[in-house]
Amino acid sequence: MREEEIYAALKAAFPGMKPSVPPADVDPATRAALDAVPGIEAWDDLSPSERERRERVLTDIRRRIVENEARRAVPDADRGRLFMPFAALTGYDGMIADVEDEVGKG
Repeated sequence: MREEEIYAALKAAFPGMKPSVPPADVDPATRAALDAVPGIEAWDDLSPSERERRERVLTDIRRRIVENEARRAVPDADRGRLFMPFAALTGYDGMIADVEDEVGKG
């Protein structure tokens, strides 16, 4: 990420105040998160209104990263269960266990 974009994110995060943290002093995790946000140049053929909208969204993302620091997903062995669409169905776990038993025997 360019230094100007980091300054813009800091200014957006703290309107009316000069950022007290120069871009070089941003912690490594925050800098990595800011670097992961694409610049508007990633999209070539945008209408002026869409370009403006995306610039606002990207600026807001950068502001939130600066305000709230970088976040990392926490690994959890059972995390995938949150996304099982059929977990709420009655008997689904039993059906899966039966299939696993059949495959294990076969």
